[in-house]
Amino acid sequence: MYNEWDLSAGCMIALVTLVVSMLPAWITHVIVTIQAEQWILLVVGAIVWPVGVVHGWGIWFGAF
Repeated sequence: MYNEWDLSAGCMIALVTLVVSMLPAWITHVIVTIQAEQWILLVVGAIVWPVGVVHGWGIWFGAF
């Protein structure tokens, strides 16, 4: 019987990697915004944490 939580091993690895990388990405966001003195972005990323996570991932991959 099909269960909506049945995921292939590749999908599960990708999901776990995504979730595990969120905290380091947010910490990267905090450190970089403090160093660059971008206080508004720091506050926004601290209050709305997905903004900080995406910004951290962007820093890692050279988008920001």
